[in-house]
Amino acid sequence: MKKLINKIEILSNEDLFDIIDNNTEIVVIAPWNGKPIPITIRMLDSVSMTSCGEFNTVSGVVNEKETTKFDMESVVKAKNIHENMLKLAMVHPTFKELEDHLRSKDFYNNAKKEIEEIEKLIDKLTNEKDKEKHRSVLERLELSVSFIMPEDFTSYIVTILLQREATDINKLTRNTLLQSGFLGEKYNNRPSEYIEGTFTEKQRVDIDVTALTLVADYREQQKMDNGKGGMKWIRGGSK
Repeated sequence: MKKLINKIEILSNEDLFDIIDNNTEIVVIAPWNGKPIPITIRMLDSVSMTSCGEFNTVSGVVNEKETTKFDMESVVKAKNIHENMLKLAMVHPTFKELEDHLRSKDFYNNAKKEIEEIEKLIDKLTNEKDKEKHRSVLERLELSVSFIMPEDFTSYIVTILLQREATDINKLTRNTLLQSGFLGEKYNNRPSEYIEGTFTEKQRVDIDVTALTLVADYREQQKMDNGKGGMKWIRGGSK
């Protein structure tokens, strides 16, 4: 016991609080189709978060002005990542307990039957326009049975796990990331070291990756502009 105490005593407050945060279960009141329910979850460290799939917590800053078309593949990818987070985070009830409970309900079994009927109908149809119409309904039903948790519930838990409101991640801008990338490259350091604020380790990793990517994209764009005889830009001005 003395050895353990001595080991804890040499930890910094930041390291000690990280251990506490990553190994403490909390009770939250989450919405379930609009109704509040208590649920026990554990916060996930950066390793656990990364194991849930490939995603970037600061990508919204980079793409804030972009409008993307609906992409089913991207939707499914995001839903899989979110579901993996819930599987790791949910303590009481567990993800499997809730999933098994929902799959025993009539709405789930009825949706499965409807999927089979639509699939058979599509096979019989000859008009492509009619087929596409039924495929849209089929996609919606398949999503509802594949990702069975209510959307408001999943979104709430994921938001807590990402700690967007508890950190300064929402204050980042594209320009802040770009400048931190220049500094990190110049001084051979992590770009996140040049951004003040509170961030999780996962967020810091994403800041580093995004900032350096922005620098590379910036330089590539300058090469293209110079090749077209355009204005040559340098930091702090142009000529």
